[in-house]
Amino acid sequence: CYVGKDTHALSEPAFISVLEVLAANGVDVIVQENNGFTPTPAVSNAILVHNKKGGPLADGIVIT
Repeated sequence: CYVGKDTHALSEPAFISVLEVLAANGVDVIVQENNGFTPTPAVSNAILVHNKKGGPLADGIVIT
């Protein structure tokens, strides 16, 4: 699951909660390097590129 966040004040605590829930449920997560912010189109593109390769399908969450 690709997870991205923006620069809003509450994005960071929501991001941490999302990561905890996904990890507790055994979901593999891919996030921006160095805990950076991720524009929605970047997450969308990453999912599309991943899913075109075949294999298990990916999805994503964008926290705004």
